[in-house]
Amino acid sequence: MAILTVAVATGAAGGYAFLWIYVLPGTALILFGKREGGLWIMATVCLTFPWLLGPIGAEYSGEILWRFCVTFTVVTLFSFGLESSRRRNVEVLLDRRNSLVEAAERVKTLRGLLPMCPTCKKIRDDEGFWLQVEEFVSSRAAVQFSHGLCPDCALQFLDELEEGGASSAGSAASDSANPADSATEDGS
Repeated sequence: MAILTVAVATGAAGGYAFLWIYVLPGTALILFGKREGGLWIMATVCLTFPWLLGPIGAEYSGEILWRFCVTFTVVTLFSFGLESSRRRNVEVLLDRRNSLVEAAERVKTLRGLLPMCPTCKKIRDDEGFWLQVEEFVSSRAAVQFSHGLCPDCALQFLDELEEGGASSAGSAASDSANPADSATEDGS
């Protein structure tokens, strides 16, 4: 930065070196942030403009110097706007990242082997307690269970219901057909 300032102030490189100073606002703001970058820009302006307006800048015409002052101010203001926008975008991305990290922490996954009883289908947890499948999964994942019958179980349930209904209907018919028999069996 210091070499660039000296080159601008002395008119090195055939009078075109001062154009490189337009890089300063954006670079200073990105490297140092708005506050410290703004201080670097102000320091450069305070050192460069007196040299350009003094005897060192005599080789530049007044029109070029005024154009430089105006365009440098515009570039600086534009750089401040871009830096503000960049900072806001970084904050939004950090917030989004933090929310994703929190969501990842909330998600629980089931891994490894689950010891399951083949008869009652209970699962043994890490503490050695046997839990129903619904209770085990609900404690480790953000799910709630609702019960229903799959088509195979629904058919089996209906078959059992029909068989149970026919046998209980048959026994009820025999009980009502001969009430005296049931009375003698009771001992009355």
